[in-house]
Amino acid sequence: MNIEQLSIKYIVIEDEPFARRGLVQLLKNYNFLDCMGMYSNTDDARMIMETQDLDLIFLDIHLAEESGLEFAKQIPPSIQVIFTTAYPNYALESYDLNALDYLLKPIAEDRLKKALDKAISYFQNKAYDKQALQPTDHIFVKSDRKLFRLALDEIQYIEAMKDYVMIHSKDKN
Repeated sequence: MNIEQLSIKYIVIEDEPFARRGLVQLLKNYNFLDCMGMYSNTDDARMIMETQDLDLIFLDIHLAEESGLEFAKQIPPSIQVIFTTAYPNYALESYDLNALDYLLKPIAEDRLKKALDKAISYFQNKAYDKQALQPTDHIFVKSDRKLFRLALDEIQYIEAMKDYVMIHSKDKN
């Protein structure tokens, strides 16, 4: 999946209005990001998490009613977290929670880009893994130095022959 096909749905949880709006303003520069909301507390964010498919949360650590670190422990593993904080001393703990990244305020645009590059990589790999797990109805077989597409329902049986296998289909071997 290339970046043009990528759509990452995110929310921002930040109790300071100026920081919240500033971060969302920075994130508007990235077409693959789809903002699903901005929240000043974790209670409001929980409601959106229950009703929407989210991919990413930008999460402040120091929130009024609940620590962002405590909240992160309750986030489903399918949702990635990028912590945003003015405090560098929580970085190690954030990585114990499998955070995608840890951004220090004020957030520099080049540092935000690095965090988003990690997000892109993560979600592209996730999409690739999902696609790779899709069931297939055929296999490719090399025979007589040519590659043939063979439908699985055409295979009658497979016979082991030392270093080779013989695939018997309805039409040919």
